[in-house]
Amino acid sequence: LPSVFIIAARLTLASGLMAPFVWRWHRPALQTLSLRDWGWALLAGSFHAGSLLLLFFSLENTSVLVNGVLRRTSPLWVLLLEILVLHTVFNRRV
Repeated sequence: LPSVFIIAARLTLASGLMAPFVWRWHRPALQTLSLRDWGWALLAGSFHAGSLLLLFFSLENTSVLVNGVLRRTSPLWVLLLEILVLHTVFNRRV
């Protein structure tokens, strides 16, 4: 099966199973969300789906070891990109 199908099925199944429980216990909070909040939630969900897509794609093209090392060192990559792109200066505690 293609990776995209597996990811879509996984997210659809999880959403379908969780939605009734979330709606039942958090309905008042959901009804107070603005259109802007729903937009941010949609954007976050899209990034999560993209992350899973890249994860499955990388597992098809590299070993599990390489994939695990890259995923576990992602905070270091973010730190490096923040220093190089945003010119952030961190103190020793970071």
